[in-house]
Amino acid sequence: MITIPPKFEGRAAVSLKEAAAIAGVDRSTFYRHHMPHVYSGRIKSLKIGGARRLLITSYLAFLEQKAQHGT
Repeated sequence: MITIPPKFEGRAAVSLKEAAAIAGVDRSTFYRHHMPHVYSGRIKSLKIGGARRLLITSYLAFLEQKAQHGT
């Protein structure tokens, strides 16, 4: 089971850069493989001004599902 890293406990959302760090991938890999799921709504996010934030619980659920299916 993937859990919220201690650094992000108590937060509801993270920046795209922080989300890439949680997944352990670089920014270009994150944009190529994860952002399509953000845009489709599979990973829940919100816009604050011009910045997008991913909801941690939704993102961790996505990563967990990817880990279970090996994709």
